[in-house]
Amino acid sequence: MFTAVATRRLAPRLTTVATRTAVASSSRRSLTGGPAVLGDWSEDAAAQIAAKGDAAGVKFYLFNFVDLFGVPRSKMVPASAIKDIAADGAGFAGFAAWLDMTPAFSDVLVLPDPDSMTILPWKKEVAWLACNPMMGGVEVDQAPRNVLRKQNRALAEQGLHLITGVETEWHLVTPDGKGLADAADTQSKPCYDQVWPLRDVVTRQPPCSVFNVVVWLCVCVFLLCCAVLCCAVLFRTA
Repeated sequence: MFTAVATRRLAPRLTTVATRTAVASSSRRSLTGGPAVLGDWSEDAAAQIAAKGDAAGVKFYLFNFVDLFGVPRSKMVPASAIKDIAADGAGFAGFAAWLDMTPAFSDVLVLPDPDSMTILPWKKEVAWLACNPMMGGVEVDQAPRNVLRKQNRALAEQGLHLITGVETEWHLVTPDGKGLADAADTQSKPCYDQVWPLRDVVTRQPPCSVFNVVVWLCVCVFLLCCAVLCCAVLFRTA
């Protein structure tokens, strides 16, 4: 009886694994068939990325997506292969990242968004691309960027537009990146430490000053845009 019960319990799992394996195989076959399966991402988009990169002297492209823990995941693609990989997608094992997958799932293919292409200021031969994870020719539902894009589409159908705000957080580390710049910062919960702002003021002053300048520039640009918009409205009504 134990064997029979165990078999009944395992049967659904075995069937699920077999089904996922079959889906994995069919997904690979369909996705390697070309960009037509991938909807908006086509050879034209890949050519657009390649053209921008050639003009900027890009040698490598960083295909990036974010998993459920907010961890950036990337693959470096050489310029010589950008057209093919941008059209078909760069392959990732979904279970190796935090995407709530198992090895039974097929590979995730991430497709770059040409409008997101950014040349890294500190390494100008590398271009960063935000990518949309796909599997079996459809979006991976739980991928954070796909969740956001889905919500944007839902809002657009109602005539709404999503506006988001970003809270910038950062850590000041040593030049080799192996530790915090402030060796005295040893508390388990160092946030809001009263002594922290008074230590090493010289070290912290430059980044704080730059940050303040950037914030004020953003505010000025925003106010200027509002003024231009108001003038345009008044001119039209007049």
